[in-house]
Amino acid sequence: MKQKNKKYLVLKLLILLGFIANIPLNAAVIKLNTGEEISGVILKRTGKCIQIRVSGENKEYKIEDIQEIKGRKPVFFVHKKIWTGNTAQMFKEGLRTASKGFFLHAQEIFCELLETNPADIHVKGALSIIGGVCASRISEDYALNLFKGAYYYLEGEYQKSIEAYERVIEINPKNIDIYYNLGNAYQAIGDADKAIKCYKKLISHKPEDFSAIYKIGVCYYYAGNYAESIQYFEKVEEEFSDNPDYLSLIGMANYSIGNYTKGKILLNKAIRHYIDYGKDAKAKKINNLLGEKEIERLLENFH
Repeated sequence: MKQKNKKYLVLKLLILLGFIANIPLNAAVIKLNTGEEISGVILKRTGKCIQIRVSGENKEYKIEDIQEIKGRKPVFFVHKKIWTGNTAQMFKEGLRTASKGFFLHAQEIFCELLETNPADIHVKGALSIIGGVCASRISEDYALNLFKGAYYYLEGEYQKSIEAYERVIEINPKNIDIYYNLGNAYQAIGDADKAIKCYKKLISHKPEDFSAIYKIGVCYYYAGNYAESIQYFEKVEEEFSDNPDYLSLIGMANYSIGNYTKGKILLNKAIRHYIDYGKDAKAKKINNLLGEKEIERLLENFH
């Protein structure tokens, strides 16, 4: 009798577990303007429509036809606050989420980030893009590629970032600012020529984009074209006069073409700023490099 009861309980438990397995635990109820209610699992939300699985079938409903959404979110919409104190990681997660088309979830992440730092222009920019999608001012494809470009760049997948940004330009050739991002991606893979073309395209429309001008100088410097790099570095002298990275590059560029006195002055200034910013390792590196270059110069003159 006890054995029968045991089998009965096991059978009952299996039936119950089978029933639970078929329940859409992350179900939501969409109420249409007509009053009709559809129960299912939300698969995707965008600014224009919601995709929901109903009885094994995927269906889409336009946002304008929906009156209300009730119920819990699917698992992939839930984000734990594991990034507290690591805003860079959280921002990257927001980009990744948006790059997958989950704009509303990404919006939640970016809004949480904005609470931490209300002045963050990058977060504000991301929210502005999502807002544009929701208001149908920006196409989903355009927004997806913007987020993909940024996310892939941060992940070090520069070729994918380039492809995404080139798609952005293809969709909207008037977005001149994107050439800066594209230039950065080309620079990251060592294609200085294409990077310079992108930066020059940008400054042809925005002559006072000092960051792009500086980046051209950087590209020429690492390509070994020191004289050309100095021409661009000098155009942004006022804006970057306290930037030790800028000072070290223009200092080395001058030193490399034989302007030793000016080069030494700029490099010593870079060292002082590195120390002021607590970057002693960089200050030491520049100091050692300066010493090596000085010895090379003296030996060259000696011979």
